[in-house]
Amino acid sequence: GYSSLRLLQHFPIHGIKIDRSFVQGIPEVRRKTQLVRGVIGLAHELDLLVVAEGVETEAQADFLRGSGCEIAQGYLYARPLPARHVANWMKEPGRRVA
Repeated sequence: GYSSLRLLQHFPIHGIKIDRSFVQGIPEVRRKTQLVRGVIGLAHELDLLVVAEGVETEAQADFLRGSGCEIAQGYLYARPLPARHVANWMKEPGRRVA
């Protein structure tokens, strides 16, 4: 997606979403790991919530959680669902929500 740090000054935002292209490869790819940690640190300095998308492995989830990412979404948790099915999905036993 499109992003610009300049926009952080001009719009009343509450959070930053880390694109799945950055999440793919963490924690194995050092450069991506450094970048994601930097984004999380910047977001926290600005009192912003951090959402990571495209989380597919436990290693990614563990890294993000340990780095202070508050919300993760991706195939590790669920495949995309129509809105009408979300309530039932949330009630399923053993449901993982991050």
